Amino acid sequence: MKVVLRKYLIQLLQPFGFYITYYASARKVYETLNKQSPLIQAFELKRIFSDVGIAKNHSFYNELLASFIPNWNLDIKEPKFIGFGAGESSLSTFRKVQVNTTYLHEKVYFSFHPDLQRISWLYDSFSVLLSRYNIVIPNLNGIYKGDAITTFYTDFIELKTLDYSTKEQKLFQFSKQLYQLSKTKEFEKMVDQAPLTVTDFTQHFEYKRNRSKAQQILISHAIDLERLEQTMRKSCYILTHGDIQETNAFDDNVLIDWDSVGIFPIGLDPAFSLFYLLMNEKNENFDILKWIEENFKTVVKLEDWEDFQKNLVCFLFVFIQHRIKGNKYKQLNNELIDLLKSFENK
Repeated sequence: MKVVLRKYLIQLLQPFGFYITYYASARKVYETLNKQSPLIQAFELKRIFSDVGIAKNHSFYNELLASFIPNWNLDIKEPKFIGFGAGESSLSTFRKVQVNTTYLHEKVYFSFHPDLQRISWLYDSFSVLLSRYNIVIPNLNGIYKGDAITTFYTDFIELKTLDYSTKEQKLFQFSKQLYQLSKTKEFEKMVDQAPLTVTDFTQHFEYKRNRSKAQQILISHAIDLERLEQTMRKSCYILTHGDIQETNAFDDNVLIDWDSVGIFPIGLDPAFSLFYLLMNEKNENFDILKWIEENFKTVVKLEDWEDFQKNLVCFLFVFIQHRIKGNKYKQLNNELIDLLKSFENK
């Protein structure tokens, strides 16, 4: 009967570009994918879990988790899918679940991906220090690791969206707090123990995506990106969220989704937040150096100020490259190139 129904659905949906896959059981899915490479596993699991999420089939979802994670035996109650993501390090489905009497946020990472190492490192090293500097992150409740996927549970927080009139100010306030935190003796002690996965800024997702294109453009203007990067590596390194924008920053000083966290050269966080605002709502016609001074001069220490300006301009230039189409952002791009030239000539 199942075979007949499957054939019927294929015949019905295929002309419209829809394709269906039959999953005999969660265990069968595991046995099929278990010997595949991590990248193939990730591709297939992302598709399968997405299908199950769209169908809101929590029972099969739980069976899949139990099949791929031997020690996952949670008694899940009141599960609810709360959105879909697009990151490469995790499944595209997220859930709100109740375990015992606690409501948790469930996110499933691919076990091989560096983002899992980064987020785990953050909780191990910085959760207490972040709290001391009034940055609220959800408490970690549990991690269950399998060969292919790992479930990550944090306390579920009811998030309050930033008010539009103060959004820009609050987004940049987070980067200021992280800078101040990073100038403490406690932070300095932790830096030496940081793994390579959290110190290589060239692996930041937006920087990595745009670096090659940015390098080609800079070469045409006789600017050496590698030399700029060498200069950035000599500047002050600070704790960096890496993705401060309105889907991750909320009222009451709540900052979530630390998958891109790192200890990176000063300037990356405000450059990313400014990039996000430019792509969505902020007018591109403004004096970049004046804006930097008005927003950060009173916070950044004098010995870091010159590097902060250079790094922010360089990061912003790299970030915006894949968004430039026609004349859009062309003027801003030219201004950033002129600034990078002036920095090189100093």
